[in-house]
Amino acid sequence: MTGGGLVAEKVPESLAREGCMMLQTLLAELSALKGLECAVMLDWRYQNTVSEQRLTKIIVQPHEEFYQVLARTLPDYDVFWPIAPETDQVLSRMVRLSVEIGVKCAASCPSAIELCTDKLATINALKSVFPVPETHRLTAFTPEFPPVWVIKPIDGVGCEKMTLVYDKKSYRQCLVEIDQPETFIAQRYVTGKAISLSVLFKAGQGWLLCCNEQQINIGDDHFVLTGCRVNRAVDDLTAYDKVIDAVARRIPGLWGYVGIDLIETPGKTGKHQLQVLEINPRLTTSFTGIQAATGINVAEQVLRLFDDEPDMTRSHNETVTLTLQK
Repeated sequence: MTGGGLVAEKVPESLAREGCMMLQTLLAELSALKGLECAVMLDWRYQNTVSEQRLTKIIVQPHEEFYQVLARTLPDYDVFWPIAPETDQVLSRMVRLSVEIGVKCAASCPSAIELCTDKLATINALKSVFPVPETHRLTAFTPEFPPVWVIKPIDGVGCEKMTLVYDKKSYRQCLVEIDQPETFIAQRYVTGKAISLSVLFKAGQGWLLCCNEQQINIGDDHFVLTGCRVNRAVDDLTAYDKVIDAVARRIPGLWGYVGIDLIETPGKTGKHQLQVLEINPRLTTSFTGIQAATGINVAEQVLRLFDDEPDMTRSHNETVTLTLQK
């Protein structure tokens, strides 16, 4: 969003704000490490959002093509860390370019990214090992009410274009607003807490950084992420560890920082029940609060993954609240 990927377009304000948060947090964590020379690609409109002195800025101008600039820049560096949405295969394309050029990439392998990009494929991959909500491709969906359904892009990020439909009238209205129904899915709406897990993955193994609670508002039947409580207090991590193990087994190509979105509902026995909604094979907004909440330098631990396992030792344990809406 801020790195030149939308250099010829208007950048959505909310996504630009979250992008700047992630970028500035990552650069701050990298700047704390010795022996690194870092560069960052920046859309010309955002070149003053980064102020680190020991940093090379590569400004993408209005007349330039993002992937051409990236391709000529990558060979000068040892590691590439993409911050990008899965939408329209953007993240996958960037990682594949890095692989083709022969530069290490601090990201999951392309096939894992492509699987997680397709939310329906992700659900189908996980449903044999963990509870997931009923999900259909929109073009093959005949709704019955109740229950309530969520219509959302198959490769969307955040709450982008997510609509709640609860009867035939609201469903018809939703369809009017969709230009390409083949790129959307219908997912059964599950009431409960919106939870995300911040996890490090490598070779079929996962390490939980923290559990987060997403603050989501529904207005005019549309979803808006307004904030996040990073590293919320949890008495028992067993259920989350089971989710991580299941995801690691089913998608062993996940590597580095990954976010897992869940819905947590009260169970009949008193224990919470979890359903997996989607997997984000990239930095998420929750990342921006993890070091403040736990003392863990996430960037340092991701770089350790190239040769070792991460050190998950915490210096403190607090909950940090992120506010995303002005």
